[in-house]
Amino acid sequence: MPKKISPKEFVVIVDQAHNDWRLDQFLTEQMTGVSRSQIQRLIVGKRVRVNDKAVSKHHFLRTGDHVVVMQDDVSDAPQEKPAVIIPTISILFEDDALIVLDKPVGVLVHAAAHSSDSTVVDFLLNHCSQIASVGDDAARPGIVHRLDRPVSGVLIVAKTAEAFTALKKQFSERTVEKEYRAIVHGKPSREVDTIRFVIARSRTRSGKMAARPEHEEGKDAWTEYELIQSTPPYSELLVRIKTGRTHQIRAHLAAINCPVVGDPLYTSKQYRSGKYPRLFLHAHRLSITHPLTHKKMTFVSPIPAVFPEFLQRA
Repeated sequence: MPKKISPKEFVVIVDQAHNDWRLDQFLTEQMTGVSRSQIQRLIVGKRVRVNDKAVSKHHFLRTGDHVVVMQDDVSDAPQEKPAVIIPTISILFEDDALIVLDKPVGVLVHAAAHSSDSTVVDFLLNHCSQIASVGDDAARPGIVHRLDRPVSGVLIVAKTAEAFTALKKQFSERTVEKEYRAIVHGKPSREVDTIRFVIARSRTRSGKMAARPEHEEGKDAWTEYELIQSTPPYSELLVRIKTGRTHQIRAHLAAINCPVVGDPLYTSKQYRSGKYPRLFLHAHRLSITHPLTHKKMTFVSPIPAVFPEFLQRA
């Protein structure tokens, strides 16, 4: 049961009924009169600790976890904030319904608990402030999908509530076409193949996902790849994904012993000694049905120059 041990501190022990609940959803239920957006701001501001550690709002809880919230300020009133450095992001397309960005490598899509770096959301709020009210998560206005921080490429964002709903439906129904380019270690045993390992959270390392055989527990995941060229000891792949699980491409390619070059999280011991300029994964092409015109539209982010340059030096 939750309890306040001081006017500024809220403590709760996770019971069995709330095992595997997401942290922000759990606290929204537990803390009467506090909105989900307020709770998310507390989490991002490192005012929430689970077992004495700061975590993200996407942290999943376990029975017996000890959650402490320092709630000295949960007001929705504007707070004075340090100046935000707005990242420079190229716009591939924009109209009244959506904005399509060419996300640079190294930029977070939205705020994370362990980082104060500027984000795509900072850029969006500066570029079109009305987007702040779009979506169901105050920390991720307009965001209908995401790219990992070290991944570059096409990112589509909704500018209105109607566009948000329509685009989310397309992603959930898997009608969005997503194509990536990757440079991997080694060469896959087949030039064209489909990977259907399920994706689940790693049992051994926080923040990492695991690709497991289809009969094991996890979320279904579908990755297709084609070999573009092999330049030993590397290969360039065209990758299409039917699902959008966290770290899906990275985990799937590592599972077939062709980890993405420059990936410190999904790799094997034989590849860990190298130093690389970036993670060689790029969201090259994305196709959707426009939420207003209902016409199919395709957006392309050019392959970064570092990709062919790296292969030429191999």
